[in-house]
Amino acid sequence: MRTSPYEAYAIYADQPVQLGVATEMGPGLVSRAFNIAQAESGAAISRLRTNDATDCTVIRLLAGTYRITGFSILTMDNPIGPDGTTNPPVLNVTNKFAGYALVYDADKPPKGVSDLGNVIDLGSVQQAYDSTPSLFDIVAAFTKTTNISVGHQCTYTPGGKEPVYIRIATRDSLFC
Repeated sequence: MRTSPYEAYAIYADQPVQLGVATEMGPGLVSRAFNIAQAESGAAISRLRTNDATDCTVIRLLAGTYRITGFSILTMDNPIGPDGTTNPPVLNVTNKFAGYALVYDADKPPKGVSDLGNVIDLGSVQQAYDSTPSLFDIVAAFTKTTNISVGHQCTYTPGGKEPVYIRIATRDSLFC
């Protein structure tokens, strides 16, 4: 059986680059940085460097049909409190911070909730309070080379009393 030169697969991850540092969720849509290639084969899929050697928020797909699957998690659990102990969040009715992941055309990012009809896929609803993942699984056909990104947005406003984190790196392992 002959394989197509366009057959490809890739598994990318967004991991903190420094142990002991947590990244607070920003305002609006925050793009995931695919700074780790766990697997990559073929010429049809590639990461594009955007700002520096570790910042790859864009994935380039050649024309074709792809299955795109993944997840994004936000969390309120910061295991690297200032005193070195765990600081679990305190639940109240206003701090669950619902959100979702979305896959979108990186050259036409959504400009807000009213623009979500133009995204490629929306992930399932998740809550930062209990670190439920937002899952997405789609088969999409592209007629031309397309740059995609994965982002996450939630109802959190940065600088809150109980922060929401998009990346957490403890002293001995990496989570995101």
